[in-house]
Parts: sequence; structure tokens; C-alpha cells
Amino acid sequence: ALHIAPSSSGRVRRFAAAGSEHPLTPHAVGEVCGEISETLGPGPAPDVVIVFCSGDHVASAGASLRAIDALLSPRICLGAASSGTLAGSREVEGRASLSVWAARLGEAVEPVSFDVASVADGVMIGGTSELVDATGHLLLVGDPDGLPTSGLLANLALRAPELVVVGGLAPPVGVPPAPLLFEGTELRTGGAVGLRIADSVPMRTLVAQGCRPIGEPMVVTGAEGTMLTELAGRSPLTRIRELAGQLEPDDRELAARGLHLGLVVDEHRVDFDRGDFVVRNVIGAETDTGSLAVGEQLALGSIVQFQVRDPASAEAELARLLKEAGLAAAALVFTCVGRGAALFGEAHHDATAVADVSGAGALAGMFCTAELGPIAGMSKVHTYSAAVALFGGAGPGPGRDG
Repeated sequence: ALHIAPSSSGRVRRFAAAGSEHPLTPHAVGEVCGEISETLGPGPAPDVVIVFCSGDHVASAGASLRAIDALLSPRICLGAASSGTLAGSREVEGRASLSVWAARLGEAVEPVSFDVASVADGVMIGGTSELVDATGHLLLVGDPDGLPTSGLLANLALRAPELVVVGGLAPPVGVPPAPLLFEGTELRTGGAVGLRIADSVPMRTLVAQGCRPIGEPMVVTGAEGTMLTELAGRSPLTRIRELAGQLEPDDRELAARGLHLGLVVDEHRVDFDRGDFVVRNVIGAETDTGSLAVGEQLALGSIVQFQVRDPASAEAELARLLKEAGLAAAALVFTCVGRGAALFGEAHHDATAVADVSGAGALAGMFCTAELGPIAGMSKVHTYSAAVALFGGAGPGPGRDG
């Protein structure tokens, strides 16, 4: 049986997290490992450690993993390099940072990895067969280069329909820029690394989106691959021009900064609002045909609606979902590189919101090129969102220890 030493207050300390902005990697590693050891107190080594780093620490990631392994002795270690990290109520973007999250969860956690191999008619993802009929949660950090993430989630939904996926895809970093994943003390590119978390671990997930719908939903009446060729019987560019003439000045300004497309998840509903869409970028347009490139294959008859990035609605959505989720002892946050100071005009927005509203005393995370999480009962790939995993501590009272 797993024995975990109680804290001085008599409560078991299962979670800890720490971040460092020290520019020298050995100092940063020492700071975070020392703080985590002090927070966890006496007892067994953490079962899982998740590591995120950015800036100058990326070049020394291998040495950092070996040092963290020696200092904390985790059974499982995973993570990724990123353009920025989250730790506590702070976010660091575009410079050196190290964020480490640790948990004592016993045999309720086990490592998972997915490898991608080229085959004659596309790619094959190895590792999904081990998750047949799995339940609980799958925490996943992936390399978007060559990983058909939407296909992976669809495959998992068939093999393990009760398994909830949450996580993010690593942005390209380093020289030359490339996504970089951590597995144990090793660095890897390609595929994904993850953690299967059993039902016995109290855990909730949420996806707070940074876009909101504008105009009216429309049916896809023409599509060729990833090109949207017709919306409700007319060209997409014609529909955009019609929409622009109907918008209020504030929404027209937001649309001019970037227009996105929301794909309805549950088309059996009558009304749609934030949280009912998977948002995709409008990559480009063909002015001669009026078609839009949206980066994803759209089925004829599916319902879509144009979207705009809106910091005010993004802030309100995250606050609402966190309040509904309740208090937590710990949190992992995967937030889009398009959020942060670029969206909200100030640093630390998502980290502060999650820490303040949930009360999570152990919070870590990274900035992502895409986020993974459940929406309308299905795990999907998202953009401009914050995917949050909350652990323990639900209900009244402080959620600091768990």
C-alpha cells in the first residue's frame, strides 16, 4: 500500500509545483527541485514529474532532466519545451523559464507514448491498442509535426470512449526550431508522450475558448479537402462580405484582426454559443473562386459559424468554467501561444485566473500551438483556448493541499 507522509497540518501532501526564471539552468533546476521537495515533505518520491522549459533552458533540457531525476527520483517523467511556461500565478513568455509539477498518485498513474510511422497510404500511430476500453483521463503532450492529432483523438474515442484526453501540442523552439518532448531523462521528437490517470484520482477538465461566434450558423454546401468552397449555397468570401456589413463597429474591428471558423460539435442542438464549437484558423482565401482554406476537412452538411478572438469573452468564459469546476488542490494548464499578453494585453492572465478561482496551490503548464480537451462530451483539438486539468480539492474550503 502507498504510504504518504502527512503535512504538519495533518493533511496528506500529494501535489507540488514550482517555477524559476533564473537564466542559469543549474540554478533554475536547484530552485524548483528544492521547493518541490520542501512542499511535499518527508515520504516517498513523487510518482510523476512533469517538466516544461523555455528560452535558454531548452538547449540544456537533457541535463535538466537528468538532474531532476537525480534530485526527485520520480517513477514517471514527461513534458516538453515551449515558448513559455506557467508556474503558480505567473506566466513567462519568450525567455528562460522552468516549471515543474510533481504528484504522489501511486499506481493510479502510468506512462503512455505514441509513435508515428509512415506507411504506404499515410501514417500509422502506435500505442493506441494498449488503451482499448481504458477509462479515466489521458494527459497528453505531443509534437504536431507529422502527428495527425484529430485522427488520434478519433481513434481513441472508438477504442476507449470513456477516456478523457487533455493536454497540448508543443511549439517549435530551439535552433533550428522544432517541437521537443521529454520522456524520462530522454529528449524525443515526433509522436506524443502522456500519462494515463485512473478514475480513482479526483480530476476535472475544462476548455475555455478565446473566440466567440458572430453572425449566424451556416451549412457547408461545398468542400474539397481542406478548402471550403461553398457556405449555404454561396461562396465563403461572399458570406464574409455579407457578414461584415451586418457587424457592429467593435465586432468589425475584431474581425479585421483575424477571422476564424467554428465547427459545431453537436449538430443536434438548435442554438449554438461559446463552447459548442471547435475553432479553426482561416488560413487563406482564393479570391478568384471565393474559397477558404481552413486546415481541416469539412463534411458536407456540417454546420459552421464565423468566430472572432475576443479578450473580454475569453476572460469571462474562463472565469465561468473555473467557478463551475470548484476548488482544486493542483492544476495543469495548457494555454495557446495566441493567448497570454498578446490577447489580454497583460501578462499572467490565465495562470492568475486558475490559481485565484480554483485555489490550486500546485499549478504548472506551458504555451501550446494547439490544446487538447473535451467539449460537448468529446475530446478535440482546439486553438486560442486554455485546456485545464484540475486535481482534487473540489467542494468548499481551501484547495491548497489535496
